[in-house]
Amino acid sequence: MKAKEVMRKDFVKVDRSQTISKLIGKLKIKKQDSALVFDNKKLLGIVTKRGMLKSKLLSDSEQIKNLIWHVPHIDPDTDIIDVATLMFHSGARILPVMQKDKLAGVVKSSDVVGLIPKIKELKGMKISDIRHPRAKKIKESDRLGKVIEIFFEEDISRLPVVDASSKLVGMVSLIDIMEYYFSQPISRDKGSKPIQGHLQTKAYKPNNPNLMDLPVKDFVRRPDVFTADESTTLARAAKTMVKNRISSVVISKMDEPKSMVTKRDLLEAMMNTKKQVIKNIQMVGLNELEELTPQMKAYVTKLCAFYAEKIAFLISGYNTIHVHFKKYKKAGTSHKYSINVKVECPTSVIAGNRASDWDIARTVHKAFKDVEKRIIHRFHSDTTRDKPYE
Repeated sequence: MKAKEVMRKDFVKVDRSQTISKLIGKLKIKKQDSALVFDNKKLLGIVTKRGMLKSKLLSDSEQIKNLIWHVPHIDPDTDIIDVATLMFHSGARILPVMQKDKLAGVVKSSDVVGLIPKIKELKGMKISDIRHPRAKKIKESDRLGKVIEIFFEEDISRLPVVDASSKLVGMVSLIDIMEYYFSQPISRDKGSKPIQGHLQTKAYKPNNPNLMDLPVKDFVRRPDVFTADESTTLARAAKTMVKNRISSVVISKMDEPKSMVTKRDLLEAMMNTKKQVIKNIQMVGLNELEELTPQMKAYVTKLCAFYAEKIAFLISGYNTIHVHFKKYKKAGTSHKYSINVKVECPTSVIAGNRASDWDIARTVHKAFKDVEKRIIHRFHSDTTRDKPYE
């Protein structure tokens, strides 16, 4: 199956100079969560509701050029499993489809996971057969700030809400929070600052409570709960998400949420149906990271293979990719890692800057992103073309 089979042309288009308030209006009218950003006819990237809430630049008059997210481009003949892989690793839920350097349409994650019933490797596969996170439960009495923090830490957009007896009473979603925030007739100054990466607005009028301090119970949507159990098939879970325009299904037992299956989990299941061939990659130091489980090392290896495939697309005929792993800090049980990527080409060597992070997967992402930028700058005249994930 190819991207063109699910490509659509109903997307929101905005200019980089437009304000957030105009963008929100367009998204609300079209019932969309993201928009494609242009500079005249040149596609720059996308902007999402999630990105707006996470950013500190939330003045109504702020131009959206400060919120642009550069995502991978695909073409109409890109294999749908490769599309799922790109979405899983980049975090993007919408990808532009380019044909002869012109925008042909977009592919959305809901349309991609909607194809699961047609993938023979996933037919009959149950939720219990894939990795999915335990449910983060939120109480009705919790503050909204706690919800938003979990949204960004766990990369999810919906959470189950429970009562004092841990029974499921409803859901709270990022979209509902966004619509509430931007519907308020309040001024916001440009001095608003994030706390630990999240929003704190200082310019609310005194009679308007801070968004972060509002109780979760004010945002609970009780009819918006869709549950399943471990024996539910992936095909059924995917159909439920697509039909009801939701990003997750709660796995419950005796009315108590136990875990969740998200679109990202389904994208990962699709990605894993395609065996990645690892060639011409030399990884040094990964086996010495004894604190990593065998499963995590396997995941890191697969992640490196994915980026190697992307580099092969950018450079036809590279010789070897060298990935050097090292840990150099420890805080309690956590370790900080550094990774350096070097690509040997037929006529030159391209070395990226050393990347570091407390999360090994994020460190891999940073290291490869840096070397990809250098490759694009070296071999492509347009340095914004296929700009790696940011």
